[in-house]
Amino acid sequence: AFYSSQCGVTVNTLAELVADKNPRVRARCCEMLSYLIVCLPDRYDHQQRLLPYLLLFYYDNMSETQKMAMTAVDNCGKQYEAEHPDEIIDRRQYDVDGDSRCNYGADLPQPFEHRPRLGARLFVRGNTKRFFSALLTELTSWVSKTRERSAELLKILVVYCEEHLTMDFYQTLPLVVKALRIARAEEGEKQNIGLVGHLLEILRLMGRFVDPDTYVPLILPRVSGDADSATSFSECGGHSEASRTAYASALGALQSGSHPKRLIHQTSTLIPVLSSDDVVGKYRGTLYRVECLKVLADLLERVQGGRISSALTAHYQQTGRLSNLHDIMSTCRLTLTALKATEHDTDIVAVVTKALDALPGEHISI
Repeated sequence: AFYSSQCGVTVNTLAELVADKNPRVRARCCEMLSYLIVCLPDRYDHQQRLLPYLLLFYYDNMSETQKMAMTAVDNCGKQYEAEHPDEIIDRRQYDVDGDSRCNYGADLPQPFEHRPRLGARLFVRGNTKRFFSALLTELTSWVSKTRERSAELLKILVVYCEEHLTMDFYQTLPLVVKALRIARAEEGEKQNIGLVGHLLEILRLMGRFVDPDTYVPLILPRVSGDADSATSFSECGGHSEASRTAYASALGALQSGSHPKRLIHQTSTLIPVLSSDDVVGKYRGTLYRVECLKVLADLLERVQGGRISSALTAHYQQTGRLSNLHDIMSTCRLTLTALKATEHDTDIVAVVTKALDALPGEHISI
């Protein structure tokens, strides 16, 4: 946003200052951005350009610089609240600050100590759209440092955007999973250590704010390898083993962030697919089978405390058809028991055992 090749400038000086090795340089840069984004007379013309650089200071290794950046965004939130009083009052009076289906109970990642104020969230959401698509693209940059910084910035934006992510999630999810697949393939390289963990944490965070009713229909066909769900980066018009493994890992991360009560609605959809022969059959790769079985075991553990009648009711309300969850559970148990008896891979046996332990008993109470 601040340089052009036509002018003979090919280095983004501001980006260089944000990542400078000298903490005093970074502190002064953060101080300058904090002033400009709050006090500049024509700040509305520049806030979208300044914001991503300011947010990157949230992960600065100097706590004073972190606090300075967070205070600046908080001040922008206060300005937003003062300039849009009707919107703020309506949200607070009618208690529409967020979505009841979101999982607000879990702790936020560092450096957040609590949920950002309403004005700050609305301010960041309103200034994110301009660079969000470019940020997702940078997750697969050939420069490892760029990928890492992009993942850090995306994590911060998820905290501020919350349920607002649902709007374009059909575009967001494939790009994040693509970055996860590439990072997994290059995980052995020193510069990529930690990127996989960053991306999985981002997906867990997204799962807290994006309802399972939204992400399950998007991701489940890609886990099972449905050719109709192939994307532009799929191989030969379908999903490769590595792609399906990445989507399975993404599904596990998303559901680990979701509220268990919301996952109950998807049990009659998820369990038959995750325990099918197409997914866990002996002709599938070990890593893919392990990931899918982990997702299944985690799902069964998380909904164990919920009543099965809730899942039956949810399925009927969604599809208009009754689902015999008893048969689904029984079929799943038979498949896992047979797999445990014939499988020799210790990793798979361990995950199958965990899934069997999480399954309800033979006589399911309703």
